[in-house]
Amino acid sequence: MNATYDYLYWRGDIPFSKMSFNEIDGLVFALLSNIEYSTVFKDLNVEEKISLTDVVEIFRDKNVFENLSNLSKFEKQNLVLIQDLCHCRRYSTAKLFGYQKDFRKECYTQFSAISFILDDDTVVASYRGTDCSLVGWKEDFAMSFKTEVGAQTDSVSYINFIGRANCKQLITCGHSKGGNLAVYSALKAKSDIQDKIAKVYNFDGPGFNKKVVRAEDFQKIGVDKIITIVPQSSIVGILMQHGEPINVVYSSNKTGIFQHYPLTWEVEPTHFRRLEGTDNLSKNFDETTRIFLENMNEEEMATFTDAIFEMFDKNGAITLRDVMRNPANTIKTMHQVHKEIPEEYRRILGLLGKAIIKASIQIADLPSKRKLFFERKNASKSFSIEE
Repeated sequence: MNATYDYLYWRGDIPFSKMSFNEIDGLVFALLSNIEYSTVFKDLNVEEKISLTDVVEIFRDKNVFENLSNLSKFEKQNLVLIQDLCHCRRYSTAKLFGYQKDFRKECYTQFSAISFILDDDTVVASYRGTDCSLVGWKEDFAMSFKTEVGAQTDSVSYINFIGRANCKQLITCGHSKGGNLAVYSALKAKSDIQDKIAKVYNFDGPGFNKKVVRAEDFQKIGVDKIITIVPQSSIVGILMQHGEPINVVYSSNKTGIFQHYPLTWEVEPTHFRRLEGTDNLSKNFDETTRIFLENMNEEEMATFTDAIFEMFDKNGAITLRDVMRNPANTIKTMHQVHKEIPEEYRRILGLLGKAIIKASIQIADLPSKRKLFFERKNASKSFSIEE
């Protein structure tokens, strides 16, 4: 079962100037956007560029790798990943620039992005997915009924700014909500910026509501440029409407929500292992959420969303971890929400809740290929480009 670290071993020593950018590279850079870079970059600009290895050294000097108590497992894994990439010629020479972060509780906006320039003069704009804050999760809910949320607005401004950099081509990428932003920014970018965009990579990111998805938007950028990838039991990437084809890939994780974490997606030399379609769990969840969304209008969805997050806020919760640490308060909050929504929607909410539970019960730890990666690196040279 070959996952991301196998790819780092197979191709990690081949520079982009000798082997072109592919979808697995897109995932690697998408994951790097989930790191906090404010200790390195202070202002958004395209002039200040710092190599990946130098960024890691700055992190070490500032004890970033030691202060992990407030981070999720996923965030910790990404900090491990960026250190490991220093051992790969393909990534270690990449230069980071254009870091931007926008977190505004008052309007429920959570946005972050970082860009990379590669040794073949390709610029990769990477958008962060949802963090652990309830602000970010409320913004995700709002995507289902709002035409544009704050992070989407930010993503368009960001790509129009980053697109001014001198480069051979421009690539956008992101995981989860970051994948949605990668697509949205490409669809809404200025025409001269769109002309620079070679590929858009959306890794298990949701689609858009019907007011956002327009055939002409996808035709303008070129639907063939957009690569959307989801695992076989996807419950995030299949949400809402997609105007582009969806590629299903195999995850070695057990059925469940943890397939959303992409380090377990199986790889072949330059791409993920494809499947014909999603499994029954994913299809059933997709059908249930569509029923839920189609039976509530925009005003009702807004009221429902406000009710949930206002109650969590009253209970003192700031992050998802706060919610999980106090299950009694969480159950009480959900019971209050259930009583306050219109009776005709309670059955649909119940179906949605059951679908979420069913999609989450078979959770496995993320298998790591990291140890094997270093054992191979120490034992022999990486495969050549011809292999």
